[in-house]
Amino acid sequence: MSSNQRKETPNIMAELATGKPEPESQQASKPVKRQAGRPAARPAGKRPAPPDQVTNSHLDPEKVKATFYLSSAGMEALEASWMQLRQQAGAARGQVSRSGLVEVALLRLQDELRREKVAAEILQAILRVE
Repeated sequence: MSSNQRKETPNIMAELATGKPEPESQQASKPVKRQAGRPAARPAGKRPAPPDQVTNSHLDPEKVKATFYLSSAGMEALEASWMQLRQQAGAARGQVSRSGLVEVALLRLQDELRREKVAAEILQAILRVE
């Protein structure tokens, strides 16, 4: 290919300095705006699996996205726990997710809350954190 057949490289700095707009073919496309949806409600009769049956929770098609705020200490604890579990998992480390860690922890917490003394202790810990 000879040099006279090559397309000319645009001089972006000169265009910016002169205020000359880019040709339409080179303009960046506008991002598509999407409206955030609400999570779908689960059927009333469907209960989550007990913690010992949640090993394949990443395959659950009924999962919904949830956003929560954590303190710096809480986030550091999540990251440290996640990294430790990934190291212990060896070749299966790709299956250890933060979501899975949080889900199992919450399901176990739910079991623990059934004991009144533990529920009171957890409530006091939450009130100290908030």
